[in-house]
Amino acid sequence: MNDDLKIHLEALAELRNIAARKGQIAAAVSAEIARGRAMGLYQQEERGDTQTRFVDAFSRLIESLPG
Repeated sequence: MNDDLKIHLEALAELRNIAARKGQIAAAVSAEIARGRAMGLYQQEERGDTQTRFVDAFSRLIESLPG
């Protein structure tokens, strides 16, 4: 992984964390999807399908976090 990608992924992770702490699930999910795309984890899919599945999974994750 090159330094530019690493910095980009770290920035997106921080934005995801900030959004999650503020309860802004859609923004947190968007940042995490952007990280996944930057890492090449997603094949090209319909945006709604990917985002819907990810929102569901990320919402469950956030709900499981303490306080």
